[in-house]
Amino acid sequence: MPIEKIVICDDELKRTERWANRLGALEAVASRYEIVIATPDDIGKAYKELEERREALRSDPKIQFEGNLFDSANILVLDQDLLHLESEGKYAVGNELAYLARVFSGAGFITVLNEFGIRNFDLSLVEDAMARADINVGSDHLDNPGLWTEPFEGFRPWHWPVIPKAASTFQQRVKEVQEALDEPVFGFFGFEERELRQMSRSVLGVVMADKGDGTHSSGLETTFKDFVLYSHGAGMNSRDAKAIETRPDIIARVAAARSAKWLERQVVVSQDVLVDAPHLVSRMPFLMTGDHSKISDWNRTTAFEGELLIDGSIEKYRFERPDWLYRPAFWWNRIEDSEEIQALMEKWDGMPCPFVFREDTSSFGTEENSLEFVAEVPSVFDRRYVSNPDTDEFGDDNHSPKKVTHTDSHRLAM
Repeated sequence: MPIEKIVICDDELKRTERWANRLGALEAVASRYEIVIATPDDIGKAYKELEERREALRSDPKIQFEGNLFDSANILVLDQDLLHLESEGKYAVGNELAYLARVFSGAGFITVLNEFGIRNFDLSLVEDAMARADINVGSDHLDNPGLWTEPFEGFRPWHWPVIPKAASTFQQRVKEVQEALDEPVFGFFGFEERELRQMSRSVLGVVMADKGDGTHSSGLETTFKDFVLYSHGAGMNSRDAKAIETRPDIIARVAAARSAKWLERQVVVSQDVLVDAPHLVSRMPFLMTGDHSKISDWNRTTAFEGELLIDGSIEKYRFERPDWLYRPAFWWNRIEDSEEIQALMEKWDGMPCPFVFREDTSSFGTEENSLEFVAEVPSVFDRRYVSNPDTDEFGDDNHSPKKVTHTDSHRLAM
């Protein structure tokens, strides 16, 4: 089996080496990956090659590419600030390089560091929703064990994937999309018309295609190919989109990455069309089948894989393509409309969930040890919780919530 590679890129080599050493100290990384430390010259060469591929593809859409540094990356890690890296008179930026790598290379899962801070937690929950990387994290969190394996403890934002699983499923997603380029995006994922009516216009509009001829496809009609070539959400440069019209391999990579990010960072984060397990049992505590007095049982609903301690009656409402989400999720309005669920609710004693779910630690905690905030999600379910750094619940280690800066901290006072 070919060795899987993590390619780390920054314009300061010593910093790249420090990041590589920290990652290599994690068993989940060392046991599976070769870490490739790219020098500034390596990155500059790769960047120039991607720009050359871009120009060549505009002249000859059939041209095939090989040999770029990023092509071999199962996981590509890019720093946002590449100020000292110059290519053809232009300064590289991680977000832009992520775009070029996604469209013009065979790179796998793409991570950009420090675009939104080195050690931050975003209380809007949507700051990075349209960023071009598959995930954005601060460099201080790159070696957070919860980013690379389960179980979790300490600071570990709920929207994070487990990167090795995300990298593997990305390749599977590309294969699935390549066979479904002319299928409607919403039909592929199992959305029904009532879900589209429930979805906010801003979230729906990310997927809808605008072909520039004065016509707009409805959500139900937009295919994966149209999504990539004509929608706002794919983020394609118009000339690049024109160049890849006849390249299903490239369209499939872009579609797999951008549609998955839309699902995670705009649909699921809103918790109104799709709801994940801990948010579901927070609303409907009677669905949690464990001991309601034990916080450990509530935390079992946060597992990405395995038994969730949730009533089996909701299995029929599970999102049908689990490899496209990092955690199990369920169709909220179908659960609300279910006579079976309504019968369970009528038997419920009315006691609320005794704990609150915290977005910054992916865990339940007491309300006394938590802070409520209002997220910027376009949903009625915008009131969320984070851990309270002023309590003694967590220590002072490097991955403690106490060490994190809250972005948009005014949301704690809303």
